[in-house]
Amino acid sequence: MHQTNINAMASAAKLLGVEHVVICPGSRNAPLAMAFWRLEAFNCHSVVDERSAAFMALGMAKQTLKPVILMCTSGSALVNFYPAVLEAFYSQIPLIILSADRPPEWIDQWDGQAIHQACIFGKHVKGFLSTPAEDDSDPKTFFQCMEQGLKISMDDTQGPFHINVPLREPLYDHVLSTFDYPVFELNYALPSKNNRITWPDYTKDCQRILIVHGADHTHSSDLKDLGCPVFSDLISNKWSQCNVLEWEKILMLTDDSTQSNLQADLLITTGKMLISKSLKQFLRKYQPKHHIHISENHYCADPFQTKPIHLNMSWEHAQSSWPFQGDNTYLNQWLELNEKAKTYSLIDHQYGLTEPNALDFILKQLPSQDLDLHLSNSMSVRWASMLLPNMQNNWRIQANRGVSGIDGCTSTVIGMAKVSDQLQFLITGDLAFAYDNNAWFQTKLPTNLKVVVFNNFGGGIFDQIEGPSKMPEKHLIQTPHTFNFEQLSKHYHLQYFCIKTMAQLQQLWAEFIQAKGPAILEIQTNNSDNHKQLIQFKSYTI
Repeated sequence: MHQTNINAMASAAKLLGVEHVVICPGSRNAPLAMAFWRLEAFNCHSVVDERSAAFMALGMAKQTLKPVILMCTSGSALVNFYPAVLEAFYSQIPLIILSADRPPEWIDQWDGQAIHQACIFGKHVKGFLSTPAEDDSDPKTFFQCMEQGLKISMDDTQGPFHINVPLREPLYDHVLSTFDYPVFELNYALPSKNNRITWPDYTKDCQRILIVHGADHTHSSDLKDLGCPVFSDLISNKWSQCNVLEWEKILMLTDDSTQSNLQADLLITTGKMLISKSLKQFLRKYQPKHHIHISENHYCADPFQTKPIHLNMSWEHAQSSWPFQGDNTYLNQWLELNEKAKTYSLIDHQYGLTEPNALDFILKQLPSQDLDLHLSNSMSVRWASMLLPNMQNNWRIQANRGVSGIDGCTSTVIGMAKVSDQLQFLITGDLAFAYDNNAWFQTKLPTNLKVVVFNNFGGGIFDQIEGPSKMPEKHLIQTPHTFNFEQLSKHYHLQYFCIKTMAQLQQLWAEFIQAKGPAILEIQTNNSDNHKQLIQFKSYTI
C-alpha cells in the first residue's frame, strides 16, 4: 500500500507544476525515487553527495523560480542538506525536502541510519509534515501532504518545507509492477497580489529620501527619475537603476563629518540583505527618521535597527504611485561626491596580477550577452561590489548571501546551469572551490559553464580584516596551502588554464571563454599584493 500512497505525492507535485527532482542515492528512499521517475513528468537528477545535491536543487529553484524537490534516504544523509536549507530559508527560495525515514519504533534502538528526523531543521524551514507510518493509511493523506508543503513553500515569503516519509520494509515489492497514480482535487491557488496601498501621512514632509535596493534574484532594469539618490546593492539586480554608481567608494572614503551631512529623512528599501558593510554601518550610525520597506511577501527584517514599516506592493507600483515632491538638493549632494569619487580607483597596475586588477579585466571582457554572473562568498563578491560600474545591464548577478557560506557556491552554479541555456559564469576563491569540489562528481556536466578561481593560497579575506590580520595564530583561521587545481581539473575532465601574470591573462582569455564545455581558469595571486592594493585605496579621502 505504501507505494500507492507515495505515488499520490508524485501526482500532487505534477499537478502543482514541479519540474525538477534531485535524488540522492540510497535504499530507504527507493519507493520515492521510483514514484517520481516512473511518472515521467519530472526531470530527475541523481547526485551522490547530499550537501552538493541540496545546493544544486537550490540553484535550480533560483533559475526556474519554481519549487524543486530534494530527496534522500534516512539518517545522516538528511543532515547533509542543512547548509543549503539554511541558505534557502534566508534567501527565500522554495524547496521541498522529501526524506525517507525508518519506522518510528526503530528510532533509538541501535538500528542503522535511524535518527530523529522529525523537525530536524527546526526554525529554518517554513513547515514540517510527516506522512502516516501505518500500512493502512489513505493515499489522499499523502497527496495532501505534498499539496500543503508546496503551498506553504510558495506562499508569500517563499522557502524550504520538509516532508518526512517513514517506510517499512519490504521496499522493493513493486519494482516490476505497473504504478497507479491516484489524483485528488487540489485546494491550492496562488495568493492574489494587493497593490492598493496607502503611503504613510508623514511621507509628505520628507525631503531627504534615500532608496536602497537589497538582494533580489530577479532582474529589473526599469528606472524612473524619482528625484532622489538610488543605491543598488550588487546582487539586487536593480543596479541599472542606480543613479549614484560610486556610492560604495563614497562611504568607504568619506569621514564622519561628511557622512553625518548625508543622513536621510526617509529610507526606502526593497529586496533583502546587503553585501556592503560600509552601507550597513552608515545606515546604522546615521539612522533615518523613517524607514519604509517595500515588498510583496509580507516580510521585512530590521537590519539597521530602524523599525521599518512594511508596504505590501511591488517596486513598480511604488514608483507609479510615488507621492514625493521634494527638490533635488539631497540628490545633488550625493552626485557631487559621486563625481569626486570617480577620480579614485581601486585598480592600480603597479601591483601586477592582483585579484582586483584581474577582476576589472574580466568584467570588461565578459560577453555583453545575457548571462548569470555568480560570485562566491568571501572576497570574490566583495571585490565585485567595489567594481559596480563595470556591470552590464543584461547580466544577472547571483550569490548565496542568505547565510553567506562558502560551502555550496559551485554546486549552486551547476544546478542553475543544468536548467538554463545561457552562459553561467562563476568567479570564486581557492577555498570555496576546494570545499565544494564534489560538485563536479556528475554523470554529465553542463556545457554552459565557465569558472574563474582566484587562488591566493589560503583565503585572503582575513588579511583584509583588521583584527584577524594581526593575530599571531592567523594560520589557524586561514588555510595556508601550496595546491593548485590542475590535477583536480584533469580528474573531472575539465579544461584548465593557469594564469600567473596579467600578460598571460590577456593572452589566454579568448581561448578560455571560447572553450567548448566547462572550463577552469585559475588565477594565482600574491595575497600580500591584494592587501596592499586595498589598503592604498582606503587611504584616499574624498
